[in-house]
Amino acid sequence: MMRRMSLVAAALLLVRMAPAAAPGQPSIAQFIPMMCPSLVQQMTGPPQMFMALKDERLNGEAICGCAGEAFMKDAQIAKLAALKPEQLEQQAAGGDLLMSYVAMRAIQSILHCLAVDIDGQLVGVELPMPAPQPTVEPQTPAQ
Repeated sequence: MMRRMSLVAAALLLVRMAPAAAPGQPSIAQFIPMMCPSLVQQMTGPPQMFMALKDERLNGEAICGCAGEAFMKDAQIAKLAALKPEQLEQQAAGGDLLMSYVAMRAIQSILHCLAVDIDGQLVGVELPMPAPQPTVEPQTPAQ
């Protein structure tokens, strides 16, 4: 059985790998596309868990597209994405704060977009409810 990495461990691993992106490509911009599909896939559990969703599955493409946009809207991430790969590598070598920030922003973006997808799919779902029981008013003794 394949062992799954935790969300944070996967994010930190990918942040450490990010500076090795192809020359001329902003590696930070590739972070969500590299990480998101496998994380969304890992979040899919037994089919019974998704029965309440209209599509009965998570929309990974929509979640990852949304997450990529949200991630790149962060001002600090946008600044990092504008750096040349060697500049980004120098920044990353400065300590774990950068890697932690990128990982946490990526996770936040993915979870936010996951919540948006789930919220959208739960709209209009009607759960079977038991018929209301008639209420019996307590009778007061006659005077």
